[in-house]
Amino acid sequence: AKLKNSVCFRQARWKPCHICWPGPLKGSCDWNGVPCNSTLQGLVCPSSRFGVAGSALEPLLISQADWIQIICATGALAFSPFLLRMWRQLGGYSWPTRSYKVAVVVPNYWLELCGLCTAALICFAATAPADVWGNCSSDVCVYHLMFCEYTRHGSPVRHPANFWTNLPYMYNSLFLATRAWRDSCNASNRPYQIADCLFCVVLLLHSCASFTWHGSNCTDVHFVDIGLMNAVILFLPLRYGAMLLASLVGKDDSFVGKPAAVVYLASVVALLRSALSQTDFFHRAFPTAYARSDLTIGEVSSLLAFPALYSLPSLGVIALRKNWGHLGSLYLAAATVPIGFGAQLFFERWPSDLGCVPWSWIQPT
Repeated sequence: AKLKNSVCFRQARWKPCHICWPGPLKGSCDWNGVPCNSTLQGLVCPSSRFGVAGSALEPLLISQADWIQIICATGALAFSPFLLRMWRQLGGYSWPTRSYKVAVVVPNYWLELCGLCTAALICFAATAPADVWGNCSSDVCVYHLMFCEYTRHGSPVRHPANFWTNLPYMYNSLFLATRAWRDSCNASNRPYQIADCLFCVVLLLHSCASFTWHGSNCTDVHFVDIGLMNAVILFLPLRYGAMLLASLVGKDDSFVGKPAAVVYLASVVALLRSALSQTDFFHRAFPTAYARSDLTIGEVSSLLAFPALYSLPSLGVIALRKNWGHLGSLYLAAATVPIGFGAQLFFERWPSDLGCVPWSWIQPT
């Protein structure tokens, strides 16, 4: 009777909601009568809020030093744009002397492929039955240990905000695929052609896995999404690292092009194997900040500051080759990479969870 009189039940007609019972070692969560369990402690179901209060950071910010550490880690996100600005101000020996404009050439059939794939997804979302994913889609607690968006059990797309934001991955993979086809027709000998093709395949597979994971919240596919996501993140530092190595040893890019592709392929296999080994664990829980009793302020600070290091290999290539490339793209990447990573780390439940609007179409993923 107490449950039926709750605000959550009274509001259920206009917004799905969770009823949760946190426990010392596990929590139970019921979403419109569908139960599931999590073996981790501190199960927290989505509720709208912003700020440190009630977030995963709150119990870690014990002293003034903890606050200073988090603030410094946040400030590190501006490292790359600041370094570029100072570099341009100081000039000197290491100042690149050239830049160039890029003429955007849309590969043949790219827009058509993007349109067809988008139309197919829209048709699926509009016509597929709600139970298309089977019983696994009813286990929402593992998903909500990581994400804020509420689950829509009456739709084949359980989490539309997180589902549709995978379109850019698909579009970029199709762009790379059409470019690879053009290179093949033109007998191109670009040094990183094989590596780029591998990245195209990984990016396409990642978009498919992520569509499935966020559309269904079936934990069977979670490890695939995690492993491929890490492989996507790895590609650009590895590619620019290969270019940096070629510059350091005074060789042409063709010297490192094929070895870079081999290293990337081996890395993808290793990352997928690592994620696969955790599949049984992913069926029960996900190690977000709420679920871990061993999380430290140092680990959170390291995660928040990591994006500042992401562009260092590309900046090294610029310094050695004295060529900016396309300045607009350079500044755009230097600004958006830390902003994107930072927004995800601050507002996703792993590791900070500073904000949550469960029914919003803007979600940190």
